[in-house]
Amino acid sequence: LQEVSEDLRNLTLVLASDGVWDLWEYGPAFDAIVQPEQHNGSLAKVVESRSTKFFRDSLTRGAEIFAETADNMTGIVVYF
Repeated sequence: LQEVSEDLRNLTLVLASDGVWDLWEYGPAFDAIVQPEQHNGSLAKVVESRSTKFFRDSLTRGAEIFAETADNMTGIVVYF
């Protein structure tokens, strides 16, 4: 059980529209939003900050890459 527990310590679900996935590979997206193991301060604030930054970065990237033709972007991050 300890091995399974170690594998699941950063269990995170990202639900996002294709507009987000047009901009990110899965690995970098996970790295941008995964719950950090060590943090200073409130875990809730760290989690909110990382997910908010990820989606703000997505909006910026979409505007830079696709300009006026950027696809809609909707998403939610769930930390277990």
